[in-house]
Order: sequence, then structure tokens, then C-alpha cells
Amino acid sequence: FCDTVLLLSGKFQELSYEVINMSVTSSDFLSALPSIVSAIPKDWYGTTFANLALKSRKPWSEELLKLIQEKKNGITEEDLDALGNAEDYWRVSSNISCLLECYYAVLYSTTISNIFTFTSSRMPAIAAARCGEVCLVGSSPLFTKEHMEIIETLNLKISQTTTLPPSISPNTIYVNYIPEGTAESPPPLSGDGYDATVFAGILVIHNDDKIPPADVLVTRKRMSCPFTTPLCSSILTSLSGGRPAPVVASDPTEFLTHLQKMSGSTCPIPPRTFGAGLPALCSMWSSMLTLGSVDVLMASTAYGGSSQLTDLMTLQNPNFNKYTFDIQGEADFVESVSLTLDKLKESGTGEYVVIMTEIPTNPDMKVPSLKKFITLLNSYKSSTSKNVILLVDTTFAPASSVISKVQSIDPDFTCMAFVSMSKSVSRGLTCAGGIVGSHTDLSSKVMQAVVKVSDALDSAATVYQVNTLVENHTGVEQRNRDAYNLAKEVGEVLCSQVKKSTGVDMPLAFVTAANASDGFTTSTFSFNLPPPPNPPDKKK
Repeated sequence: FCDTVLLLSGKFQELSYEVINMSVTSSDFLSALPSIVSAIPKDWYGTTFANLALKSRKPWSEELLKLIQEKKNGITEEDLDALGNAEDYWRVSSNISCLLECYYAVLYSTTISNIFTFTSSRMPAIAAARCGEVCLVGSSPLFTKEHMEIIETLNLKISQTTTLPPSISPNTIYVNYIPEGTAESPPPLSGDGYDATVFAGILVIHNDDKIPPADVLVTRKRMSCPFTTPLCSSILTSLSGGRPAPVVASDPTEFLTHLQKMSGSTCPIPPRTFGAGLPALCSMWSSMLTLGSVDVLMASTAYGGSSQLTDLMTLQNPNFNKYTFDIQGEADFVESVSLTLDKLKESGTGEYVVIMTEIPTNPDMKVPSLKKFITLLNSYKSSTSKNVILLVDTTFAPASSVISKVQSIDPDFTCMAFVSMSKSVSRGLTCAGGIVGSHTDLSSKVMQAVVKVSDALDSAATVYQVNTLVENHTGVEQRNRDAYNLAKEVGEVLCSQVKKSTGVDMPLAFVTAANASDGFTTSTFSFNLPPPPNPPDKKK
């Protein structure tokens, strides 16, 4: 009896969203939209959000629909504030992107779990293809012949046709591509025979057994992004009857030159910018696969998003392998990399070997001796005849000129930079990422592949993001120095207070003054608080 009650209770919770969704029609939603758009809290326009009231997309949208049902077109800023936040980082989701996705869910009589916007027109189909073989049906192709060749190297299976095949395979995902559909004028959908619909960078899932929404969410947050906040605002303004301000693309030349200078690069191919840092890394890894098999070495403590993305690439592609080295605590950086390279000599299969590392490292803020590091990598290169690339994640110190530092040690060694520009470069006003090459022939070869792959994935930064970078990149070097000095002061006070409270000298994992003067001006440190004296076993 108890089991039955629990089952019915769970079923009721599943149905409750559907009931709310059906009771709020698309007309009701559009009627409420002008008051919502005019009342959007300022905090919704950022890139990071308070995580004290995180709800995830579906519960958040349920609360929004209840609000529309109760207050109709009288919704206030206080009402919207009380909804909390769907997620804490825009690259995963924002309240504004969820607001728009919730409208599409109501319009198409589904839940927000089955609606995903992408900054890319092609990633919705690719996200579906990461769940299984896709047959893309549309009046015109989404991918060109060159795109399809790249898709094949990524071990994704997508075919394109103009009509739904008469014989439906249970092992194939059928996706209806509507090229004429727009976000402002969403088209009617024909779900018959289709597992999903794609239009204007939007994925509508009809069969969540074949296309699990949880898997799509991981693909989007690691390889792409939702619609940008300015784009969502423009679409919502249009849907609510307003006239969005026209968008004029800024000339990015000065910004790209500055980005190249900060990285210390003289590459003849300009840096490539992306919707966020992880889409940039995704294009880098995908580009390497178009050149041949790849072995990637990265720290076991690398940024979690970069690590998970690399794992996803490994699972999808037999020609892509990941190895890790440990650098935390007292471990010596170069020695740890050396140990992993020794193992790689025995088990590595890649034609290309990419050593990716953050400098300073995460979370210990170590800056290795570049001379020892490059000597080690050259030794490995000579003994294996592999194509060796050092990819430095410069997010913590984007103005470190690390490529020129490597070039001064060995002009023939290939060093490239990967950077997330969501913090210091954009001043936190947009997410963006970049890949910066160096002067070597191998780097140029990789950068050419990056350009082609980013076109196939449609993962380049949008006009809104580029405009924000153009407006805010100036002065980033001084902002980094100021942030470093503030972090240094905060760290000193923290250690002082810990010593005062415990009598223990707590070490702070932070760059040295010499590191900072050399351009590695991070504003991040880490620490381990000392344990309390003589704690009881239970507390231990």
C-alpha cells in the first residue's frame, strides 16, 4: 500500500507540471510578457548568479508558470526576484534564457526539459547526434559537404535528406530541420515520425527516450551555450510587441590584436573567439581530430569543465585519449609531467600529443620553470618523433605573454594559448573564449583547422559577445594587476587571522612576487585551514 501511494505521489508530481503548462496558454504567456520584460531584475543580465536559491530549469519554470497563472500581466520585479535562479552560471543557463525557453515549451505543449536554445545553429543537431545516429530531414541541408567530412572525423553519424524515409528504424534519431523557422516567429511543428525538431539554434525534443534531456544539457554546457542574454532580450522584446534595438557589429581588429599581444603571439592567423571558454576548447580538440589521432595530457586538478569536456571527447572518439598528471601539494610540476610522459611512451597511440596546463595551475597556483618544462617536452618530442604541442590555459593570467616566453626558450617549439575571457577580459559582462596560435608551421596548421571546425560547429562568438569584448578589453592588464594586489592583501590578512586564532602558520597557495612581476598576476589563491587542536574522533 505504501509503495502504491509513493508511486501515485510521484506520478502526480510529474503530471502537475503538465497541468500548469496546459492551463497557461501561449496567448496567456504573451499577454504577461510585456510586464515581465519591463520588470526583469538587473541581476538577471549578468553571467554569474547567486547560488543561494538555485532551482534548476524545470522547477524554476514551474514557478514562473504559476506566477503567470496567478498574476497574469501584473508581474513585478519583486515577483521575478522571488523566483530565485535556474542556474548560477550563464553558460549552463540563465533566468532570461529559461524565460524564453519556457515560452517555447508552452507554445509546443511540452516541458522546458525538452527545449534547448544554442548560440550555434548546428549544435542542436550535433547534440542529438551525440545520443545516436541522426537522420536530419529538411528542405535544405544544415551542413555543407565540408562540414559533414568534419562531423565524420568526430565519430558522429548524421545523414541529411529532404523527406522522412518510408521505413523508420528504431535505432535512428529522426530530426526535422526547419530552415525557415526563426526564434521570433517559431514555426508550427510536425512531430509525426520525428524524435526532435531543430530551427534557428533551438532543439525541441519529442522523444526523450532517444534523446535524453540530461545528456543534451551536458553537451550544451560543455560544448556550447544557451542563447546569449542580449539575444534573448531582443527576442523577448519582439515577442512582447516591442521593437528591439538594431545590432551593429563592431570591428574586432583592435581587440584581436590586443588578445594576441597579451598571449605573446606573432601568429599570422588571428585568434579565434568563441561563445565561451569550453566551446573554444571543444573546437581545439575537434580540430586536432581532423588532423589525426590525439593523446592529451592534463592535470588531474584541471578546471572541472575542461576535464569533463575532455572526458566526453574521449568517450566519443577512439582516436582521442586523455592522460593525467598530479601536481597538487608538494609535487613538482615538471617531474610529474615527466612521469606521465614516460607512461605515454609505452601506451600512447596519438600522432599528436597535446600537453594542456593552466599557468598558474589550479588550485595550487604553481608557475613551472618554463625552461625545464620545454626541455622535457623537447626531449620527449625527439625520442618519439611525435607532433608535440603545449596548450596553455591563460585564464588566470591572460596577459602573461606565455607564448613569447616559450619562444624565447625555443623558437621552434609550438605553444598555443586557450583563454576564457568571461572574467577579466570582458569585465564579467559576457562569456567568451579564445584560441591563440603561435608562429610555427604546426600552430598555423592547427589554427587553420580551428577556423574550419568552428565554422562546422558554428561555435564562434556571437556579434553581441564580440561587441562586448571590443568595448571592454582595454585596460585588462591593469585590472589584473589591481586584482592580484587585492588578492595578495586579502591572503595576508587571512593568514594573519588564522595565526592569531590558532597559532598556526597556514600556507597560502598563491603566485610568488616574482611570478606576478613576470605577468602571472592571478587574483586566485587556495588554502587548507589548520585542523582544530586535539579534535575528538567523531570530528576527525
